[in-house]
Order: sequence, then C-alpha cells, then structure tokens
Amino acid sequence: MTPLGVIRELASQAEKFAKGDHVDEGQSTEKRRNALGILLSVRSGNDTKLRFNWDDLAGLNAFETMVNYYVEKQIPSRIAYDVREIYLRTCDFAIDDKQLQKDIQSAELLRMLKQARTNQSKKIADQTIDMLNERAKKIGLDNLANELIVARWFAAKTQKDLGKNKKMKSYLIQSFAPLVFRSGKPFGSQMSASDVIFPLPSAGAGLIRSLSIAQQTLPAIKKRFSSVEDALKDDEYKQILSVKSYGVYLAKYGDDGNHTILVPKPANSLYVEKDGNIELVRLAPKAMGGDCGSDLPDGLLYVQTVDKEGKVKAIKGKPKSGINFWTLEHLKKWQQGDDLSYDDIKQDGITSIPTDIRTHVAIDDDTLSSEEGRLFQTASYDMGYQIKPSPEIQKRCFDDKRLGFVVVSEQDLKEDLATFGGERRLSQFLPIKQTVIETAQQKQVDKINQTRGFCLTFITPCVFAQGYLPEWIDQESMTGKLPDSEIKVRLKAVAIDRWQAVSGWDSLLWKPKAMRKAVSAGSVYWFELIDGDTMDLQTLQRLNLSLADNEYDQNDGFGMASIAPYSFD
Repeated sequence: MTPLGVIRELASQAEKFAKGDHVDEGQSTEKRRNALGILLSVRSGNDTKLRFNWDDLAGLNAFETMVNYYVEKQIPSRIAYDVREIYLRTCDFAIDDKQLQKDIQSAELLRMLKQARTNQSKKIADQTIDMLNERAKKIGLDNLANELIVARWFAAKTQKDLGKNKKMKSYLIQSFAPLVFRSGKPFGSQMSASDVIFPLPSAGAGLIRSLSIAQQTLPAIKKRFSSVEDALKDDEYKQILSVKSYGVYLAKYGDDGNHTILVPKPANSLYVEKDGNIELVRLAPKAMGGDCGSDLPDGLLYVQTVDKEGKVKAIKGKPKSGINFWTLEHLKKWQQGDDLSYDDIKQDGITSIPTDIRTHVAIDDDTLSSEEGRLFQTASYDMGYQIKPSPEIQKRCFDDKRLGFVVVSEQDLKEDLATFGGERRLSQFLPIKQTVIETAQQKQVDKINQTRGFCLTFITPCVFAQGYLPEWIDQESMTGKLPDSEIKVRLKAVAIDRWQAVSGWDSLLWKPKAMRKAVSAGSVYWFELIDGDTMDLQTLQRLNLSLADNEYDQNDGFGMASIAPYSFD
C-alpha cells in the first residue's frame, strides 16, 4: 500500500502541473490554468505527466482515440515504450537543425510502426499509423510516448490488464473412462504409450469455452468459417477466443478433498545412478574456460552440473530416468535453492501416467462389418485408482489416491458432465479450492532485486515467434524489456529438454490446426536485471501470467511459469 502522505504529494504535483505555470502559452493566467493534469506514478518506474487544456478538443480526441486503440487491440502494448526509445535515440541528432531532427524522428517512427505487429500478429492499420505520425509531428515523440503510456492505463478494464490477477477458479476433471489425447501422428496399425500426450493448454481452454457455451455464459456459434481470418471478423467468435484459461495441470487426489498439483520435471535437474542409488543433481548456468567453445549464441552461459554450494562439479555416474512429474511445491523449493533428494521427489511425484492400450477391429464404412486382417490400437490415459504393486497377490490393494486434470480460468462455472479429449469420453467437471497461479509478493520482489536475477520455469508449453526466444528478447544482444514494462533484462541461459509439437482440432473451423513448435513444459530460463533496473510488484505479477507471444496463445494458457530469484555470483 502506498502511504497517504505520498499520495497527497503526488496529487499536489498533478495540481501544479495542471495549472501550467511551467509553460508559456501566450494565454492569460485564467485560461492557461483551465486545464486537466494527469500524473501516472508506477512503482520502480518514472512518473508520467500529461496536460490538456479543456478547449484543446483535438488533443482530447486524439487521446481518446489512443485509448480505443488499446481497448480494441489495434496497437501492441509495447508501442509506447518503442516510441520513447526512438526519442531517446534521436534527441541528440541534428540539434542545430530542428526540422531535420523532426524528419529523422518521423522516418524512424514510421519504420517502427510499419514493422510492429498487434497481439493477433497483424500489421497496424494505415489510418492508425497516419494518426500517430501526425500527432507526433504536432507534439513531439516524447509527448506522444507519454500519451500512449497513460492511454494504455486508461484502457485497462480488468485487474489483469494492469498486471494483476482476477480471481482464478480451479476445476477438477474427474474421468469416468481412460482419456484419449493423440500425439498427432498419422493413424497406423500399431500404437504405443508414447502416442498419447499430455493434454495441451488449448484443450483445457476449449473445455472451458464449450462449458461456458453449454451453461449459457457465452453465445453459441452454429456457423462454420472457411479460414481463421474470416472467423476473426466475427464478433461472437472473437468473444469466445477472448475467454482465458491458464493451463492444464496434473493432480493427485483422494477422498479427503486435498489435491496435489504435479508439474513436469524441471530441465535444470538430472538423475544420476551411482553405487545403486539415484542422486538428484542440479544444473546451473556457469561460464566455461576460454579454451572451450560451442554453437550457443554469444552471451549465453553453459548449463553445467553444480554441487550444493553452486560450484561447478563433475558428476560421476550414469544418467537415469525417473520421476517425470514433481509436485508444484517441490518445484518451487528446488528453484529457490532448497536441497532436495531423489527420495523427496519420489515420495509425492510420479514417473508417468498409467496408459491403457486397447486393440480394435476396423469397420468397413459400406458394410458396417469388420474388415478382415485390419486391427488397430488406441492408447489413452487411465486416470482411475491403480493397484498397488506387491509381490504377494493377497496383499495387493488399490491406491487411496487417483489422478485427474485441473484447469484454471476466470470463468465462473458450475459442476457438470464434460467430454475431454478424443472419442468424447465422459468426465465429471468439479469446482475445487486449489491454488495453481501464484500471487506476486513484495518479499519476492525484494529478493529478486537483491540477487539481480531470476529464473522462469515453464509449467505449461510456450510458443514463441522466435523459436526458443521471446519476441521481447533481441537475438543479437540477448537483451530486452519484460512484457508490458520498461525493466531491462539479459537472457543468461536456457535449459530445454526438447521442443514440443503443438497442434489440435479447431471445432469452429472444423479442421486441424497447423503444427507449431513450442518450448516444452519444464524448460528453465535465467534472466539478469541490467542498467540498474529493479523489479516491481506489477511486473512480477505480469510474469505469473502467460508469457506466450501471441494473444490467443496467452488466452489458451500457453507459457505459464513459476518465478524464483537467482544470483549469478
């Protein structure tokens, strides 16, 4: 909370700014002071001031237009900071020739606006570019940046728009039968456990939206579209896609009502077998000697095995497979530097989801009878209670816990029956009291500022436009500004097990989605704060939301991550 004294001081500054005693407009004092003053003060950021005379209808209308640009997502959220960067880069050019300076700035602004893309990966409309360029010519790039920054805040309609979470609601998917999630491979006569994949975040988002339609909180769409472009012209279709989901997670639960969230093993952990025991080994970014080389991009550190003190240590032993799903709590402790053992992870984690493989007979479409010699198999996740292994048959019994999927959304939905996955197999959809999405805390902010770094561990797959790089990171310098902020960071290291194929079925277009490559869940990214910038609560809360580049991927829940402080010392 901001102290009342600070708020009163900011209000006094805004009042003095509105009176306009600092400017000479060739007007009477009474007319000059007939103005609106706005002061935007953000923690760990610069104060932004705006001033409009009440009779400046052109300025007020231009500001309202900018607000609408943000509301309608016609311009990207970062455009204000890009304008500010152009101004800072060119303000010392041609100081003695103001017209030349304006021409240079105008050319740079046009270049940036034509290259920029909205959250829907669309170009900015020509009329929007013309409006912003004309406004820049009239008031200057610095003032245009201020107007755009404040306009974005005026456009924010929800807490999430301001970098804060709305209240998240969690729902349990309790299956009545094995659930099918195909890998996208072509159908064949044989199948294995590898042909069933963990449900993508888009599958959870589709379930949330379909139930919202069924429970009449969203309009039903009965028409078909020929392309994504045509669909996005439809207001009802866009309304459905705007419904946000925050990922699909594995959960272990029993009759006691407690749900343990499980997430993929972090990529900065390694299992090593030595003397018959399995050891949990930490991986961390460290520099190599000058006589070592690799094809890593310049500036990225190598991820190496380290000891408990974080010093590089050669590990003897054989890499071993093991627990592939950790509890979310163990993941947080591991990334915060806690010393965990393999037995700790094994206690509540699981190696894999039990798989049910069934053999079927192919049916002839014409005769509706079986086709001789045509057998095929299907693989699915068996989420029910499993038999505990025991060498003695008479001592075998069912486990007291089973597996389910948890989806998170802002939608307020009721208990219902639902079909999740392929073959329309039924599940029970139940609201539960379970926290998955973290709430940023000031003590975490302070710790990150103290260590001058942090790591992101993705708990859902993430799709970036630049492969493994977020669009806000420059490929050459490995630096950039965190989403919706001016905080500068440098990407120091990345640990990724493998890329993951992302596809699916679009029920509205009635055709498969194009396959894309995603950063797999469990991947770890290390960042360093640079240029003296500090983390703030708003930005940290923004990092707790989707970090995917595309707006619709964000709405589907791709790119959810857990954040922890990290020191590179």
